[in-house]
Amino acid sequence: MGAKLNNLPEILVITTQHRLTADATNDTGVDTSAYDGALGFILDATNRAGTTPTLAVKLQHSDDNGVDDAFADITDGAFTGLTNAAHLPQVITLERNKVKKYVKTTRDIGGTSSPEYDVSVLMMAHRKYPAA
Repeated sequence: MGAKLNNLPEILVITTQHRLTADATNDTGVDTSAYDGALGFILDATNRAGTTPTLAVKLQHSDDNGVDDAFADITDGAFTGLTNAAHLPQVITLERNKVKKYVKTTRDIGGTSSPEYDVSVLMMAHRKYPAA
């Protein structure tokens, strides 16, 4: 009989963009209300083009996905800015009770000569009520 794996965290895609450019739009929110405890946000990004490129990625939250409660920056929710150098994935851990229902990323790309990045942000978290 195989081992039960219901204690493993789930992984949700917050954003994934291939060849993200400065004119790309930001994301819509992901509902985090089914999760509890620590939420782990993982950024992985690689520069693909541009001269002196920069990338700033931060997490924002809202109670209603921006309908009446505008998305606002999450305290301690900014990843370290990136350039064209190689980068290891970055992780931000936030407690679910400090985050509103919906979370999204915003990205700001700078530089010259049409800077581009491949970007992904994943969220790892445990469900409040795991499947039996």
